[in-house]
Amino acid sequence: MTELDDLATAAAYARPVHAHQPGYAAPARPPARVPSYTGITIGARLLIAFGIMCVVGAAVVVGIAIFGAVATVAQSRDGGGVAAVLLAGTTVPFALAALGWGILFVLVGTVAIAIRDIARNSFRR
Repeated sequence: MTELDDLATAAAYARPVHAHQPGYAAPARPPARVPSYTGITIGARLLIAFGIMCVVGAAVVVGIAIFGAVATVAQSRDGGGVAAVLLAGTTVPFALAALGWGILFVLVGTVAIAIRDIARNSFRR
């Protein structure tokens, strides 16, 4: 207990230090309030969800095109090669475009989350 008593006595007789004196240390700043960036988070999640729906839709369209082409060949008397090629040739490019857009949407959503994380980390020093 004597150490605490000595410290209390020293504190009681200490002179206050003012800002213009050489031994002055500035008080610590309170930590900055980190923004939540809710808009970026919601937008990124919507982009990712829409991208996933595009990818799933593209897979479904490719499945339908393949099924339709096989069914056309099986039901046709003359082999149905031309009809099957036309069916697959007209639907698969649209499915590939939807697949590309879906991948792009997921990518942009992921980049938005990364930018939000970088912005939030700039407040923590």
